[in-house]
Amino acid sequence: MNNTENQAFNALVSWNCDADLNSTGMTVYWYFLSELYNLSFERIYYEHNLSGFILPFTTTIVYLAKNDPDSFWFNGNFTQIARESFIREVTFLSKNIGKNVSDWEWKNVHVLEIYSQTGIQSLSIGPIPFYGDDHTISVGSAPYDLKIPLTVTVSSSLRFIACPGNSTFYGIFPGGPSENILSAYFSNQLEMWYDHKYYNLENYRVVAVMNYE
Repeated sequence: MNNTENQAFNALVSWNCDADLNSTGMTVYWYFLSELYNLSFERIYYEHNLSGFILPFTTTIVYLAKNDPDSFWFNGNFTQIARESFIREVTFLSKNIGKNVSDWEWKNVHVLEIYSQTGIQSLSIGPIPFYGDDHTISVGSAPYDLKIPLTVTVSSSLRFIACPGNSTFYGIFPGGPSENILSAYFSNQLEMWYDHKYYNLENYRVVAVMNYE
């Protein structure tokens, strides 16, 4: 491997599996997985004109790698397709971010955008650097693709923690409880939601004033 590939490999093997903003291992993992997914499942679906069908879960790659590494999904050689995926992702990230892997932090490639239902960009929230992926509690689903940025458009809605037995209830919205752009409650909870903080719903009250005129 060249120097950049070595840096990327070391970031991956020392990665603690967190999808936090400052993680470089998360970036290496995600783009490696994306390219591996594209060179296996997506490639075969495209070749057989099956683009309208649902693709397998990425966890299927893990199962096949362990139990059938010579599978036709991998062109008969999982090791070879994994090496090719790694080289392709490192080449892509080097070209678009730079050869210093310490710059490949998750926040530099992974962003959240909450689109307004009106479709008007100025009324949307973001893009802002974002944590998480498909398999984290703070959902940050992004496409399996070699592109920058990876834009998250679907994430956790109302986060809610409850213990009804002792009347404990906490919650937070990813913006605010109102979808009215003119309302003070349109995005008043975004900062706390972003920081994984919660309101005690036993003590939190919102007065809604409705005008029927």
